[in-house]
Amino acid sequence: MAHLPQDELPSEFDVVVDGTGLVQSILAAAHSRAGKSVLHLDRNSYYGELWGSLMHREMQQWMAEHRSRDPETTPPESRDPRPHPPPPYVPCEGESVLEIVRPHLPSSITNLVELIHTQGEESCGGEDVEGVTSEHDTEESAVGEGGSGDCEESAVGDVDLLSGRDGGSDHGEQLQSSLHRVQGSQRDIQLQTQLNLVAMKSESTLMFYEVQKSRHISHKSLSEFHSDLFPDTAGSEPALTADQWCQGQNGKVAKVSLDPKGQPKAASQPKSHSKQNGTKSPEIRPPSEGKSPTPVGKSPTPGGKPPTPDSRSVSEEESRSSSFSPTPKVLNIVRLSKFRHIQGGTLHRSTHIEKLPKLSVAVPGDSNGFQANRDFVAAALDIAGGQIGIFKLTHTGRQDTDEVLMFQNSANIMDFVFDPFNNHRLVVACDDARIRVWKVPEGGRGGTVKEPEFFLIGHQEKPNLLCFHPQASSLLATAGFDCHLFIWNLEERAISLRMDPLPQPLFAMSWSPDGKLLATIARDHVIRIYDPRNSTSPVNEGVGPEGSRGARIVWLNNTHLAVSGFNKTSSRTISLYVTSDLSRPLSSVSSTISPATLVPHYDPDTCLLFLSGKGDNSIIAYEYVEDKKPYLFDVAPFACGSPHQAVSYLPKDLCDVRRVEIARAVRLCKTTVEPIFFKVPRTRTEYFQDDVYPETRVTWEAALASQEWLSGKDGVQSSLSLRPHDMEPLSEAPKAAPAPKKYQSYNPDFKTDEEKKEELMSVMIEKMGDQDEDPLPQEAMDGCDSDEWSD
Repeated sequence: MAHLPQDELPSEFDVVVDGTGLVQSILAAAHSRAGKSVLHLDRNSYYGELWGSLMHREMQQWMAEHRSRDPETTPPESRDPRPHPPPPYVPCEGESVLEIVRPHLPSSITNLVELIHTQGEESCGGEDVEGVTSEHDTEESAVGEGGSGDCEESAVGDVDLLSGRDGGSDHGEQLQSSLHRVQGSQRDIQLQTQLNLVAMKSESTLMFYEVQKSRHISHKSLSEFHSDLFPDTAGSEPALTADQWCQGQNGKVAKVSLDPKGQPKAASQPKSHSKQNGTKSPEIRPPSEGKSPTPVGKSPTPGGKPPTPDSRSVSEEESRSSSFSPTPKVLNIVRLSKFRHIQGGTLHRSTHIEKLPKLSVAVPGDSNGFQANRDFVAAALDIAGGQIGIFKLTHTGRQDTDEVLMFQNSANIMDFVFDPFNNHRLVVACDDARIRVWKVPEGGRGGTVKEPEFFLIGHQEKPNLLCFHPQASSLLATAGFDCHLFIWNLEERAISLRMDPLPQPLFAMSWSPDGKLLATIARDHVIRIYDPRNSTSPVNEGVGPEGSRGARIVWLNNTHLAVSGFNKTSSRTISLYVTSDLSRPLSSVSSTISPATLVPHYDPDTCLLFLSGKGDNSIIAYEYVEDKKPYLFDVAPFACGSPHQAVSYLPKDLCDVRRVEIARAVRLCKTTVEPIFFKVPRTRTEYFQDDVYPETRVTWEAALASQEWLSGKDGVQSSLSLRPHDMEPLSEAPKAAPAPKKYQSYNPDFKTDEEKKEELMSVMIEKMGDQDEDPLPQEAMDGCDSDEWSD
């Protein structure tokens, strides 16, 4: 087009594009491809704008031009500390100035005055346009007082973005706007240097497209108030009332200081939901004493006028200054605990029971499948007839199958458990709906026993859970797939208490330490607590774990429960409940993903909760702290050398206190039974660690008889100290001497300057000997009188 004669140049264009940058070039090419006539202009002496390539001389010229109007590159001594608006635009000949008033502004722009100029005279209906009121992100604009006729509101026609006119327009135009000023109080001033608004015209409708660029002025000191950046600004208190203004009075809004030190503290604001998401709720401060701040997001004056700087959103100011705010340092304090670094281990191989017969894998998951007391261990064997093998703990080494004591139940085994007060009694539940009570011979060996001591018959379907009372002797709680829960008196061999039928069979049940309450968790995921002597229905209920694979329950004390189960994602969880409110857990901890349910064991002396499942090769533990959230704190786990089928814990008096053992257990592996221990690492093991070993309850002795408990009496088990007679308690031991350093920096040949001086003096004195006592030669000579010295 540059080669055409001037008289042949077209006078009308569909689109006028100002600038030859990447965006403008793509836009011009797109309109040209669509069949539009495009006028592509550039006010610069080079092409490409920000994407342009300049020669060295052109670059120097460009830098000189921009340095003169860039506040960041102006020398500090020549820079006015107060922010001044740019000089007003002076229209050229034939140009008219349009003031755009935008009541709905983005949150980052306030008090915006836009000046729009047009090249050439703009007319609408034969009259000049004096004012246009445009709304942001709308498709309609209202024409000011100077417009009439065709300048009424109309919908946008077939207009593309950034197009100068549609097919029905006569003149193309380009409108530009620059930000006049930005006022307000903020730590980091953002100067909106460019706000390019390219107007689109379709009949009488204008639309605007914004391109914002911001500049930041940062200071090294963020704790001091910078008066050069924050001059006094207009406050939110009106200068006049409406009646005063109507009477002809004039006033000026008083200015206020933005220095936080001179402002009163803001009233406490209610906590917002943003705190739950990890973000800090903004704090609203009044601009001056005795003046209430303008509500965020509301205009302080009627009529839709732009809000004052003091009424801007505080969250906006904080978001602007967040990039310069120092990150607060968080002090992480490690929780002190004696059991945080417990150590687990396996006893010597000479204590193992090896070469076991093949173990049964048909025992249901509701059962542990393994039981132990201080004398025997019992395991279900994979032998026809539902046989259980009894192994004596002292009979270690390889086992002869012919000499192993076996109880033949003649039915599939559902669950079995040792009597805690009678080491020679084993109770077995089978799928023929009968419960067998076996008596272990004194020697613990003798082949296969086919007849039990007696039967307990009462369930209509197979019983799956057995649980002995922790205080009274010969009391046994049983539950089955017939949804019945019974409490038996083994002395009378009959059912003493019957609970109401359950909706579904149970996963697990457990007695409280004082023996008053019985907690259960069923397949309907509901936790129920019974007081069997006072009510046949639950005294409290609550929702337990959501998973359907299984669950276990154990009492931590008489008021708190720990429940292990599964969540929706099949992850194993440990939840803590308080018996007075089972609506939701106090705390919940997620563990690994495994199909095996975690079997819990709680040690009340150390407040440690041990958990392990079938097929696991480790034992995890948590310390329960009743008065500190989240109540369950993990401690060092014990990684076993191989997977185990089950773990059974032994009485506390079997722990070796000389090695500071806090728990002793046996774990059932594929072909062996291995004793394991948990200990606390201590240095002065020659003393009894009385801070680790409080008096323990004698859980292997009954506190009362079964009939006494059924009649309403409660018992208290006696306590026992684990301190040997030949060990002194650590609390009475003398204070330990400081441990020697691992690396000694002492040099025996090293001498200080004083030591070297004394050594040198002593050597000199030795060489001189007794010469100090002999008179000097000059002492024997006669001296001259004083008068002989005279002249």
